[in-house]
Amino acid sequence: MLSQLTQPLTKASLYGKDVLLSPAANDLIAVVQVDGGEKPKFIPLARLNFAFTRGNLTFPFEVPDELPEAANQSDEQRLKQDMMLQYVHRMNQQQHKASRRIAKRVINEVKRELGDTHPPSVSTLIRAVKKLNEYGNLQQLPRKSPQRFHDAAYTLFVEIIDDRFLCLGGESAAQCWEEYKKRAKQLEGKVKCFSRSTFYEHVRKLNRIEVLAAREGKKVSRNDSRIVYRSLITSRILERVEMDAVHINIGLIDEQGEIITQVILYAMIDCYSRSILGYHLQEKKKFGQKRQQGENKVGILQNLIHSLSPKPTMSFVNGQYHWNMYGNGENYITDAGGPYASHEIGGFISASGGDQHIAEAGAGYRKPYIERFFGTLRTQFLSILPGYMGKLKNAKQYDHPIQKHACLTVKQFESLLANYIVTGYHQNPHKGLLGKSPQKVWDETLDSSTTQLKVHDIGRLVRQNITPQKRTIQGHQGVQFGNTFYNSRSLKRLYDVLTPKGAENPKVECIFTELEPDQAWVKNPLTGELILAKAKITSLNADQFKETQEDRILGADQPFGFDHPLVAQARALLNSNLEELDSKKKSQPLNTAEITKQRNIFDAHSKTDSAPSFEKKAAEPEQTDSYSSAADLDEINEFEGTDVDE
Repeated sequence: MLSQLTQPLTKASLYGKDVLLSPAANDLIAVVQVDGGEKPKFIPLARLNFAFTRGNLTFPFEVPDELPEAANQSDEQRLKQDMMLQYVHRMNQQQHKASRRIAKRVINEVKRELGDTHPPSVSTLIRAVKKLNEYGNLQQLPRKSPQRFHDAAYTLFVEIIDDRFLCLGGESAAQCWEEYKKRAKQLEGKVKCFSRSTFYEHVRKLNRIEVLAAREGKKVSRNDSRIVYRSLITSRILERVEMDAVHINIGLIDEQGEIITQVILYAMIDCYSRSILGYHLQEKKKFGQKRQQGENKVGILQNLIHSLSPKPTMSFVNGQYHWNMYGNGENYITDAGGPYASHEIGGFISASGGDQHIAEAGAGYRKPYIERFFGTLRTQFLSILPGYMGKLKNAKQYDHPIQKHACLTVKQFESLLANYIVTGYHQNPHKGLLGKSPQKVWDETLDSSTTQLKVHDIGRLVRQNITPQKRTIQGHQGVQFGNTFYNSRSLKRLYDVLTPKGAENPKVECIFTELEPDQAWVKNPLTGELILAKAKITSLNADQFKETQEDRILGADQPFGFDHPLVAQARALLNSNLEELDSKKKSQPLNTAEITKQRNIFDAHSKTDSAPSFEKKAAEPEQTDSYSSAADLDEINEFEGTDVDE
């Protein structure tokens, strides 16, 4: 029960009217209006309590606008007191005047209104309200308790902890205490130092992660910081989306017949349903080339575009399976690499209606769903494919290099990947989904909710976030990017307007992206509108144009597995290639005449008392009784069927 209702003639405001409240019998409260316009009413106590909780019953506290000035009070003290009075006024209007949470909110509001750069703390404000209500002034505020220990005691503690405790293989807290106690006696003057319990209390207050990093190394502290204290809980599809890339060590053949030894796979996963929204495959390194491509903005944008775009034509196993997962996420969790943190990627995500959250470097546990998918991809998909060489850090030893294992084309690999995602990964039950498959969870969520999958204008999103480049309109050929010219009738008319007779070719701002290599946009400097310029197809290689979704799918009439036709065909090709290489190795004829010659030389030297001097023989070109190389000795031993040690 409110304490104010137990006092007679308590001033209050009930539903905007000034009243006097007095307790009566049987839990009734007598309510009398101050102006005397109506007769007294008797209202149950429970009803008044309910009105108080709803804010309809208030007890105004009359705080004086000005407080009596204390003796010898400076202008700065008076200004500080007036500031404090504003905080107290606002705090007395609240229901709970001793709540730290409400006090914190009041401090932020008044500080913002007054522009106060030195607001009071939460504890100071609560004490000020209490003292003002009790004594009617702010001079009764208790001061802070004096410092318990001397500064030298704290300095000695920090010095011993840094030198002896926070180091690899450091001493224990008990050993540090013994050192502290010994050195504390050497301090000059009467200095109050820590007791044993206070010393241990300060040691326990040290940050646990920082202590582990200093005493046992960063790896141990990082593993300890990965302990899961709570679960990532999502309530709907596309609420949280994670995006990352994995580097795959596999031999593939491109359309020009060159060998690719490494590729980068970008992927995006919906955390609620564990569905893969999209992917993009990028070449990383070719055989014989030192230069390699890393993760870049174009690959990330391709992954985003594939995730935002519907995939109605991508059906598998005669229409039994469909890839109907797409849409823009609300929160994108990305890597901390430079391309992910670029302006173009952040702008594209914002333009599509999402927020980007960058996980710190080296913290894969911040995006666990996509990392778990990559682990599943290696065990269920890549391990089946012929030509996959495993991770580089624990690569297996093979009889032939990776370029000899290349038996799949890039298009075949991408087709098998899409087939595995739709017919395998999306259909398999997941433990985190209580035994349901990602496909089932996605379909059930769409049927039972009002979630609408929005189709975006991908071209507009890309153009909004591409930095314009300066290009010269080269006559009626148009603008040039690389070895390709882009032109249109509108661009030709703009050229005629911008170049009077004898004038130089004008420079204009152009928007071009590798995602749309067949077109460029030119900004009209007079009106600001964008003019579309098409590429001259004759000057472009057809491979530069983006493939359609139908071209990605090969062998989609059968679910992915060990006996998939493409996998079986590639495995047979790989086995025949390796057998052919082994047979060529064994069928190479031996040079018997050279071996016989070297054998005679070896027998001649074996009859002498000392071994032959190979260095001296090699320096005299006219003498021929010397070994040409260590490989010749191996050939002799192989020819004789004996070991070198014998």
